[in-house]
Amino acid sequence: MAQVQFAQMVGLTQQSWNNYERGRRRIDLDQAFRLCAVTGVTLDWIYFGDRSGLPLRLAQMIPEEG
Repeated sequence: MAQVQFAQMVGLTQQSWNNYERGRRRIDLDQAFRLCAVTGVTLDWIYFGDRSGLPLRLAQMIPEEG
């Protein structure tokens, strides 16, 4: 899925998502809640990179950093 399609799916602009993805800005809590609701990721993953609470299907799709 392209970045612009993903951003639209979660109700953000492509530029906002690009800033979050690159670490230029931190996603605010309201937007993070929306991201959780739409995708199934957890706040722990969004803010801390903690994969332990993710559904298995998502955890398998997200590469581990290392």
